[in-house]
Formats: sequence, structure tokens, C-alpha cells
Amino acid sequence: VQSFEVPMAPWDFLGKLAFTVTSLGTGFKGGEVTPLFYIGATLGNALAPLLHLPFPMLAGIGFVAVFAGAANTPLATIVMAME
Repeated sequence: VQSFEVPMAPWDFLGKLAFTVTSLGTGFKGGEVTPLFYIGATLGNALAPLLHLPFPMLAGIGFVAVFAGAANTPLATIVMAME
């Protein structure tokens, strides 16, 4: 939620990505959806200043774009984006 409200550190998404890859790579079976949401929203937040666009808009776009690409579910994410 914070990535939709305030600027965050640009390396936050990299930390979550590294920890998620490490835990899944070592055999931990757990949630993959929630980390994808976090990674996408924080990546969008990190790109907002570079693209001179509002934080909430890019956090939302990153949220659904990363999920669509990683989960290979474009129709579900189109509905999520409209919601």
C-alpha cells in the first residue's frame, strides 16, 4: 500500500525479488502471487520519478504488469487493472 502513497527506495523491489527467488529456489513451497504484487508495485514506484508520472499510476501498472508476465494470465490481469 505504501508504494501507492509515497516514494520508496528504488532498490526495494530488488530485495524482495532476491529473497523470493532464494526461498523458492531452495524448495520452499509458498505464495508466489503476493511477492509478485509487491515486486510490481515497488518497481512501478521506482520508475515513477524517472518517467515523470504519478506514483499511484505506475505502482498500479507495475502491479498488474509483473503479475501478468510472471503468471501468464493476461485476461485476469486486465480485469484486475480495470478494477
